Amino acid sequence: MSTFTPSNWNGPICGKRRKSNLRTPIVPGSLAAGKIEVDTQDGKFTMEEAAPKIVIGLDFGTTYSGFAYALASDIESVQEFCDWPGQAASGGKPYCKTETSLRYILDEITENEFHLQDWGCYATINHRQASEQYLVVHEKMDSSGPKVREVAPPTGRLCGGSYINDGFHTYLSERVSCYETFRRDFPATVMRMQRQIEEQKYSYDGEDESFAINLDVPAKLATAWENSDKANGTWHEDGKYDELIISEKDVRKVFDAVVNPILEVIRAQIAAVPDVEAIMVVGGFSSSPYLMKRIRDEFSPVVKHILNPPDPGSAVSRGAVAFGGLSGDLLLSRKCRKTYGISIARPFQIGDPADFLSREDGQFMCLNVFWIFIRKGEDVPVDRQTKYTFEIPRGLTTPEFEIYATDAVEPKFVTDAEVQRVGVWSYRLPRGAQRMRDAPKVEVAMFFGRTTIEVMLVPVNFRGKAQQMTCEVKFEADLY
Repeated sequence: MSTFTPSNWNGPICGKRRKSNLRTPIVPGSLAAGKIEVDTQDGKFTMEEAAPKIVIGLDFGTTYSGFAYALASDIESVQEFCDWPGQAASGGKPYCKTETSLRYILDEITENEFHLQDWGCYATINHRQASEQYLVVHEKMDSSGPKVREVAPPTGRLCGGSYINDGFHTYLSERVSCYETFRRDFPATVMRMQRQIEEQKYSYDGEDESFAINLDVPAKLATAWENSDKANGTWHEDGKYDELIISEKDVRKVFDAVVNPILEVIRAQIAAVPDVEAIMVVGGFSSSPYLMKRIRDEFSPVVKHILNPPDPGSAVSRGAVAFGGLSGDLLLSRKCRKTYGISIARPFQIGDPADFLSREDGQFMCLNVFWIFIRKGEDVPVDRQTKYTFEIPRGLTTPEFEIYATDAVEPKFVTDAEVQRVGVWSYRLPRGAQRMRDAPKVEVAMFFGRTTIEVMLVPVNFRGKAQQMTCEVKFEADLY
């Protein structure tokens, strides 16, 4: 790990040399033409940003995925895609999403590599899925147009619609003796039965105790089920294996296991942010009348408006288009989810870990210090820039810069518990900088407020090219 010191601390800092195969990625342009300027001691460095012609919003979900798009010149005319290949032939209804399924095949030559063969409606896989429900609180600002700011960090739980599917799979495993084996061997047949559940489960509203989900058991599964019961010395109570009825009581049990955690998330956020005026529920699972009933029953006394758009399944992708096309005008600020910084070295202080002590050119320095760029909970205006100047140790030709993140507000060292490295890139010093009498200095600027952290490294006291990189940031709810 390479270590650096802020330029206002005199003296070299020793660092380790490490070969690196990392490539510096290019920072993608924002969704509006313009420039980003970084002030340096030698003037301004400008990063050009080109305007796109089309804005695409992708909702990549664990159960269903879809997309929407619009011309950048007419961002409010959002188009959806609902005519997925094979959907009508398989009995599906026109919908803005298709099943999120991937099918891989084994490379016949290497026999240890897999290649993507099919996606979406052409593929079927069997795996445990995860789905998240996020709650974000925005405050509408007193200004013309749709301008909002986050007033609290989003919260979330692993309790989305795919967990309803998991619940029904668990139920079927308990009812059908051969279900797990059959599900593994014939996933396509099980998926057809799953579609029957999909068609009926969103009509459940919790009001009718006589409600039931009626399944036509595929002939192949019915035969396997009957043979399995005979082998186990058991027999189906009514002797019928070609149909299966899930009672209202069992349906409610499956739904409550997912809905109750969602209500807990809403309770916690309302408790943290007083005077919530409206709740907007979007996403495929918000099509559930039972979910909306539970939300309205509990929160309508304290929240004036509880809204659910006519087509909540497409709200995510359509909203992504709007956010992408209007992000410069729509979202004014976020709440930072983590504390971000880099690893540096500073003068050794009493109480510092002895293992971090390093001596170079007669100076005692402390390594692995967490130098904070932004703290958890801070308001992050879009395109906020934080920058510091650092010295690179003499003799280090290719320093590595590492970005760290933590939930702690005041971390001391990058080795602290729960501190994670979230990004790393290397910078090749030009020969002139390597031969300098003084230690080379670079300015590290981080741009916050978008869905990524954009980092720029600019030479300060030597000639060289500026470098850019992006680091993926979880600006969505912190689930862990």
